[in-house]
Amino acid sequence: MKSAKLMIQQIGGVLLLLGAATLMTEWTWSRYIYCVGAVMFAFFQLVDQYKGENIVLKRLYKQLSFGGALLLLTGVLLFTTHNNEAFLSLSVAAFIEIYAVFRISAIEKKNK
Repeated sequence: MKSAKLMIQQIGGVLLLLGAATLMTEWTWSRYIYCVGAVMFAFFQLVDQYKGENIVLKRLYKQLSFGGALLLLTGVLLFTTHNNEAFLSLSVAAFIEIYAVFRISAIEKKNK
């Protein structure tokens, strides 16, 4: 079950990246590819929560959930506004995701 979740999240990440990369070309299907990837990628971040005692890791996992929600918001903004707002939301979400992932990795490595 855990490997299926990981595989779906990885496929979602690839679709998310592919959709975001093709947005600049204004290809018709890039928005749809992005949205499918965002749903697949963010779903497990929003559902899976940290159940440990470490306060810093709890905060970082909440930040991951917030980043996933911003990825979904970006998908909505792609269809409802001009691309400027969507790119701003995507940039903030990417920064939060990258920061949280690197910090979680460092803290878990330190605790072992």
